[in-house]
Amino acid sequence: MILGGFTAPPIFLGENMVLTLNKPDGAVRFSLPKFIPAIVRRMAAELEEKIAAEELKGTEAFDELVSFFVFVYDNQFTYDEFCDYADVIDY
Repeated sequence: MILGGFTAPPIFLGENMVLTLNKPDGAVRFSLPKFIPAIVRRMAAELEEKIAAEELKGTEAFDELVSFFVFVYDNQFTYDEFCDYADVIDY
């Protein structure tokens, strides 16, 4: 799917999914929590449907996806930290 000028992959949660934020004092890696409630799968499906149906587009879709990742990673980082330090090439 195309999202704000780049192709967004389908939302999935792999058991070894690690997110790296390249902060000024060094890279920080975040692993998924040991427990992710089943509702997260539903949330991912709803986001995918809204983006596919173009109910969410551009910056609004980006904001929802980042907020979803912050939630899934149990608020180990903030929306702003993700936006400031995630490498766009990796995601």
